[in-house]
Amino acid sequence: MKVEIDGKDFGTAPNIFENILIGEYSLRLSKEGYHTAEETIVIKEGAIETVSKQLEKVEWANARITTSKGASIIVDGDNKQTNQFRGQLKVGEHTVVLKYQDYQQRETIKVNAGEDNEFYFPIEGKVRVTSKPSGAIVLVDKVKKGVTPLTIFALGETKIEVSNEKYYSRYETLNVLPGSTVAKEYVLGKSPEKLY
Repeated sequence: MKVEIDGKDFGTAPNIFENILIGEYSLRLSKEGYHTAEETIVIKEGAIETVSKQLEKVEWANARITTSKGASIIVDGDNKQTNQFRGQLKVGEHTVVLKYQDYQQRETIKVNAGEDNEFYFPIEGKVRVTSKPSGAIVLVDKVKKGVTPLTIFALGETKIEVSNEKYYSRYETLNVLPGSTVAKEYVLGKSPEKLY
C-alpha cells in the first residue's frame, strides 16, 4: 500500500521509515480497491512508532454516466430511461448501452474504487451550417452557438435559426440522427431598408 506523510510520498508498506524528525504528522495509507486510512502519528525522541492498519476493501463507488439529451442509458441491462445515471456501481467493469430510437452504441466502463467515476458518451450527429452571406448568427434551440460557417453537434429534433443584420432570418427544424452529418446552406434574402 502507498504511504504518504504530510502529503509527501514515502513509498509503500510494509516498510521501515527512518530519519523522520520528532513531531506530529498526518499519515495516509492507500491502495487501489480499498478505502484510504488516515490518522495522526506522533514521533517521539528515541521511540519507534509502529503503525498497523487493515484497509477495508471497496465494493461500490460513485459513478456518473451521461449521454446526449434525448438518448437513454442502459447499465448492465438495467434501462435507466434517461440520458444521465448517477449512483453507486460495483467496482469493476460494466456494460453501458446508449440508445436513441433504433440506434444503439455499446461501451465498456471501468469503475475504480475511491473515485468519483465520470463517463460522457455523446452520440450526436453533426450539422454543418453555412450561409450566403457568411458570418450569420446561428441559434440552436434558441441558444447562440456562433457564426457561419459553423459545425454543431445535435441529436433529435433541433431548431436552427440563421440571421444576419439587414437580411431575413431563416428557420428550420431538423431531425439529427446519431453519427449522421447534415450539411445545410441558408441563402438569406435581403430585407428592405427601413424608411424614416
